[in-house]
Formats: sequence, structure tokens, C-alpha cells
Amino acid sequence: ARTAPAAPAAAAASPDAPPPGPPIGRILGSVADMFGAEAAAKGMDLRVVDSSAPLSAPPLKAMRVISNLVGNAVKYGAAPGGGGRILLGVRRRGGRLCVEVRDEGPGLSAAEFEAALGSGARVGRTAGAAEGHGLGLGICAEIAAEEGMVLERIETARGAGFRLTGL
Repeated sequence: ARTAPAAPAAAAASPDAPPPGPPIGRILGSVADMFGAEAAAKGMDLRVVDSSAPLSAPPLKAMRVISNLVGNAVKYGAAPGGGGRILLGVRRRGGRLCVEVRDEGPGLSAAEFEAALGSGARVGRTAGAAEGHGLGLGICAEIAAEEGMVLERIETARGAGFRLTGL
């Protein structure tokens, strides 16, 4: 069973500084709860690496982007032959908080990713694979950009995924 991390202690800050956001682990846990049963039904193991790091982005917008990325991983990220793992976790890169969604599927090529961001249409093997209009990644990138975040594709030794930086 997953437990929510304790809220971080308030650091000494200027009176004009915004209060720290909720722990990013709460967002990740909620997203995992949303997709856990669907992933399990597909033989996929959805794992969350918990974190008490405070979120600096608007929580609902962060959740919208992260849930879309996890939903895509559940729809398209199965390992060859079915099943596999989805890993949802937090890292620091260059002093910035980022969330990574990794799966064991083939992912999108750089060209497919760019096409998915701009066209609002499904690309490659996802074109007829599931319901929807193929708008997800483009909308995610727009939300991210509006909030000073960056959405990028990543390749891993065991599959592919996405990184959302600037949380």
C-alpha cells in the first residue's frame, strides 16, 4: 500500500513568496489511483516512486498533463507481447523538479512526437489503436508551456516515455 508523504516543513521565505505547493507525491498517487485498475487489467504494473518535494506548478494543471501521459502509457506502452511496467517518478534536473512517465513500449520517434504536438492527430501505430482524437500531447505541451514547464520525449533502455520539467 502506498502512503502519502508528510508535507515538507515550511522554509524561511520572504513574505512575498508564494507558499509551497502540495507534495508532488499526492498528485502522482492520485494519478496512479485513476489508472491502476486499467493498467492491471492489461497485465501492466503501474509503479509510483513517491516524493515529498513541493509542487510549484498549479496542481490541477500538473495533474491534467501527468494523467494524460500515464493514460497514454496504459493505452500504448505495453511491452512487446503484452504486459510490462509503467514507472511514474520524480527527479531533479538542473535544480528543477521533473516527472517522468516510463513504459516498456516502443514510444514515438522524434518526428512522430513533433507531429503529435502540432497536428492534433494520432501518429504511427496509435492511429487506430484507441478511442479519442489524438489531441492529448498537443494540449499537454500547451499547458506545460503556459506554466513555464517543458514536455519532452525520452528513450530508455527498456522502452520510452515522457518527461515534464519545471514542476
